[in-house]
Amino acid sequence: MEDLVAALRAEVQADFDEDGTGHDLSHLDRVYGLAEHLRLKEGGDPLVLAAASYVHDFHRVVEHKAGSYDAHVERATIDDLIQKALGAVNFPATLVPQVCDCVAFTDRYSFSGHALESPSIEARILRDADNLDALGAIGIARAFMFGGALREPIWIADIEPSGIYEAGKTTSVVHHFHEKLLRLKDDMLTASGRELAAERHEFMVLFLDELKREWKLADVASRGAAPTA
Repeated sequence: MEDLVAALRAEVQADFDEDGTGHDLSHLDRVYGLAEHLRLKEGGDPLVLAAASYVHDFHRVVEHKAGSYDAHVERATIDDLIQKALGAVNFPATLVPQVCDCVAFTDRYSFSGHALESPSIEARILRDADNLDALGAIGIARAFMFGGALREPIWIADIEPSGIYEAGKTTSVVHHFHEKLLRLKDDMLTASGRELAAERHEFMVLFLDELKREWKLADVASRGAAPTA
């Protein structure tokens, strides 16, 4: 299995080398590591999860080539890219449909109106692993990396978050926290994922509180007024 996973990682590396949105090869590595951590507690097929971890973001490759990060990418297009990558390393053909089903489930969120009935434990684990990498310190770094790629401002303080999550560009990076990232904790589907998500969620809340405190202090000072406690 280790040789097959290494071969698949090498196969997809070129596709993700040009990524500047936080969906690069290191993200795939972390998702694999998180998926394996969850699998050891929750069960599941290790080979399916390893493969799904390394092919789950092909839609970002398509978006990069199209020059748009909010374009809808057909599942058939993604499945074709997955099948080509897996075929190149002689991945077991009987497991390819399971890998594709796992990948298709990663972008489903209850706060977007999706039902979270997953086809398998592997799909639940992959989705939780992918979302865990969007939380905590790494999640914060990736959020600003993605926001920079979309040319989003850090924050526009006088515009309230919409409360509605839509893929692609939003008002600001801080708005993205409120519209998606802070809602992931309650959208986890495994007990192990929920435990890790709770810790990472709290770190993000502390970060946002401090960011807003510093922002408001600087804003008050720039207007020539004395800051209040």
